[in-house]
Amino acid sequence: MASAVSVEESDHLGLDGRPSPSGAGVMPRPAIGDTSPTTGQRGRLLGTPAAGTTEVAIVGLGSWGLCVLERFVDLARTGRRSFPTRLHVIEPDLPGVGIYAQHQPDYYLMNTACGQMCLSPWPERHETSYALTLWEWAVQQGYRWVGESCLRGRTGRPLTEHDFLPRRVMGEYLAWFYAQLVASRPPALEIIHHQTSAVDVVNNGRGRERISLADGTSVLVDHVIITCGHTENRGERGGRPGVTWVAPYPSSKYSVGLSRNSQVTIAGMGLVAADVLAALTVGRGGSFHHTGDRQVYRPSGFEPQIRLYSRGGLFHAAKAVGQRDTTDEYRLGIWTDEVTSAFRQGRAKGQRLDARSDLLPLIYAEMHLAFYTQAERRRSGQIAAERMWARLSEGWRTGEFPPLVREVAVQHGHFDPSAHVFPGQGVTFADSGEYQSWVRESVAADLKEALRTGGESPLKAAYEVLRYLRDPMRRVIEFGGLTASSYLDFASNIRGRLTRLVAGPPAIRAQNVLALIDSGVLTLPFGPSPEVSADGVSGQTVTSTRLSQRYRAPAGTLIRGYLDDPSVHRSVSPLLSNLYRRGRLSQFRQEGSELGSVDLTPDFHPISRQGEEQPSLWVFGVLTEGVRYFTYYVPSPHSRVRAFLDAQICVQKIWG
Repeated sequence: MASAVSVEESDHLGLDGRPSPSGAGVMPRPAIGDTSPTTGQRGRLLGTPAAGTTEVAIVGLGSWGLCVLERFVDLARTGRRSFPTRLHVIEPDLPGVGIYAQHQPDYYLMNTACGQMCLSPWPERHETSYALTLWEWAVQQGYRWVGESCLRGRTGRPLTEHDFLPRRVMGEYLAWFYAQLVASRPPALEIIHHQTSAVDVVNNGRGRERISLADGTSVLVDHVIITCGHTENRGERGGRPGVTWVAPYPSSKYSVGLSRNSQVTIAGMGLVAADVLAALTVGRGGSFHHTGDRQVYRPSGFEPQIRLYSRGGLFHAAKAVGQRDTTDEYRLGIWTDEVTSAFRQGRAKGQRLDARSDLLPLIYAEMHLAFYTQAERRRSGQIAAERMWARLSEGWRTGEFPPLVREVAVQHGHFDPSAHVFPGQGVTFADSGEYQSWVRESVAADLKEALRTGGESPLKAAYEVLRYLRDPMRRVIEFGGLTASSYLDFASNIRGRLTRLVAGPPAIRAQNVLALIDSGVLTLPFGPSPEVSADGVSGQTVTSTRLSQRYRAPAGTLIRGYLDDPSVHRSVSPLLSNLYRRGRLSQFRQEGSELGSVDLTPDFHPISRQGEEQPSLWVFGVLTEGVRYFTYYVPSPHSRVRAFLDAQICVQKIWG
């Protein structure tokens, strides 16, 4: 148990796949199963704060907001906190669902197995009726596989905890979870759903915050918790003049007007690009058919001509079939608690880290350790694997690690972590054909490893280390732990490479890619990191930069196959724009450079442009990516329990 976003991780995608800025200035749509909606005359304050009652607003109730709500309900229900509290849930859509709208097609899949997803942080205790994983809930609801669709009924294949379910099913689970929370709240905790959006928050000067809502009303509260999700930005970061990008969601923006002769270029090779590919193929009548471990794609004839590229040049690695999340079981042998403590002690003395020289060697060594331990487990069993782990771990501490790695490589094969984190680094390909063959061979090799069930692959075991290292990395990276130059390098060149290996899609997506390449529907002619430009003569064009034989072609419809990190200075959200305009939110800065993300204190309060903490405002989720590390996920147990711990700190401070 335990995307977007993965969800994991990075399943931070939503309606028709689109990102949904929940509660943050989006005009309201009709909600389903609304709980205690409030209404009022335009411009009027809704209700009067009750004496002795703590008034709290949660702005945006997707999975992160639901995580905060769960902590309020759990602490109040167990009697650990019993102060009278009124929670104002400000969410224009169905509370809890966020980006997982229930009318999405089934080909939009989660990127985390259903048995690893749960909005109860410690479901093994089974203390409540809602302590169910997504898998347990879906089975209870009667969901089964009928072909490629996940449907309620008695026919079809039963679900397993290792299945990757459609995102719409996750949306149903989240809506159910919200309803369960509301039903189980104690009398001292009141929950009011405002079916609209927040557009501004102004301190009234007397210790309270007045939240202006999109319907013209307002509420007065003591604390505002902003969990508004993945908001869109104005323009493209570093965009070139004249280049027009189409957002990936909703797919109707670009799919409806395309003909079979239309040219489409997708920028990106990760989870979002996989959604765009699905919309342009299966979404236009094509179909995939299994032939053993591979698939064959049968075109409908309505597909456009699809080209694809990315900066790194490779697709995200596929999740291993049957892989469990063993974050709370795995022992780190290189990056130990002592290492983290030493880094933090240096931080207390004003020292900042360099990601390449200080962190990557530890990451690579830990990947070596996992790779050869798993290789020994497959060869000689668990006891031998434990000896291998102990031997290599001790070798790191005594300085004998490099020769030990060379020695075990003779038995188990050479493994170079850097070649996986930075594949094709510095390589120039002869032409488009050579590059596309390299990509295809890489996807096929990765798929072979992913299909080794139950985490048997040493390579996938090494990739999983990057999941286990998230919390140690957070503890030393977040809130300015890197130098400014290293942070920019990490954000631009390292973070995405690590994510590519561990937060990728299910193996079926790799099968899809191979089938699409083999069918000729998908081509990759540009090579890694091409240039996109526009002029009045040729329009938008894409030009290779790492092919000896240059390739240049019209872009056609240029689709952004990734999500830009949310910002506060470019946000289209009225709420974030107004808070930034008032100076209550600011960009994270270090050594004079703006580094992205909202600036934040270690206890989750935004910092104003005047450098002042905003004690009655709290911010969680993807808006904090930058000052924090890896926030693109659904809060869940094990590797994603950190969100619940942070939310609990927030709730406990609010309750004093």
